[in-house]
Amino acid sequence: MHGKEISENIEEYLETIYKKSLMNNMAKTTEISKDLGIAPSSVTQMLKKLEEEGYVTYYQYKGVELTDKGYKIAKEIVRKHRLIETFLYNTLNLDLEDIHDQACAMEHSLSDEAERKLCQLLEYPNQCPDDHNIIPVCDLDIPSCYECSKVHKIDEIPKRLEKLTAVGNMQINQ
Repeated sequence: MHGKEISENIEEYLETIYKKSLMNNMAKTTEISKDLGIAPSSVTQMLKKLEEEGYVTYYQYKGVELTDKGYKIAKEIVRKHRLIETFLYNTLNLDLEDIHDQACAMEHSLSDEAERKLCQLLEYPNQCPDDHNIIPVCDLDIPSCYECSKVHKIDEIPKRLEKLTAVGNMQINQ
């Protein structure tokens, strides 16, 4: 979880912005509105609130970008979601049609330690099964997944200072 608990609503906004901005670096208000099923004016109000809290930079009539703070949280939520989808499909054999909504309900309550153990249990997957999206890399400052598996408590592993992006999520020439 995060040092300061944030609402599921904020996490959903950050997750949506993350997904929409992977290739363009900026998410449009109308795209966010459509994905979340919320009126554009309400989305604009929330984006201004998220900017005040330091999660995004909002550009009126252009869109929104995640700050480093917002990116870190969004990436963590997306990672948890996709690991849960992989678990539900590969381990529990749930139908592909059922895993997204279930993962969405579970991602907000999964602890960082449980996420790490889930990743180990699943043998460090790279992509989720439903749409083959890349599972974002973790932000633990450790040289390999094998080294991570030897550490008993997550508190013993520092966080990386730089932001990592999976190669599959990078743009051409990036």
